[in-house]
Amino acid sequence: MNKRSLLILLVICCISLAACSGKTDKVTDEYVKNMQTFSSNVEILSVSINSIDASSETASADLLTYLDYMDQTFTQMASLEVPENIPDASVLASNAATAMHDSVTLYHEVYGAEIFDGDLELKAKARYDHAFSCVAELGKLLRNEEYIIPVDTAGADLTSPDLADPASSVSEDMSVSDNNPE
Repeated sequence: MNKRSLLILLVICCISLAACSGKTDKVTDEYVKNMQTFSSNVEILSVSINSIDASSETASADLLTYLDYMDQTFTQMASLEVPENIPDASVLASNAATAMHDSVTLYHEVYGAEIFDGDLELKAKARYDHAFSCVAELGKLLRNEEYIIPVDTAGADLTSPDLADPASSVSEDMSVSDNNPE
């Protein structure tokens, strides 16, 4: 399933969660609204990333800028107050934000180095994919489908001291990421 389809499903799940719960509370309503904003922001960032002209002299800088916004978006999503009726959403969102932050940090190392490191780029891609995997599982959770908390095999291999806790840089903007189950 591509990221656009996954984001659309996440928005539908958020709406369904509010509609099917019968008695929605303020926290659930706010969470649904924020997840819709997150999905929209991730969609915009994904389209922007996919629109980068790889032959452009600014391609790397453009990619890193969009990835920084993606990191902020995921961090903000993870900071949302989660309704009591879906506590695993907090775990999945936190895992997604951590993986995205790691990915973006690694991509900065890859594209900031004088010599390209293909192995490091693969680690960055694995973290990016893990972030979207967590979002995919969050979508399943919101649809009341069977879901898992994806095993983070890539994160155990990270040794960079620059990989900080994304919660330390939470801003007021709202955004999200998407990843396929591993």
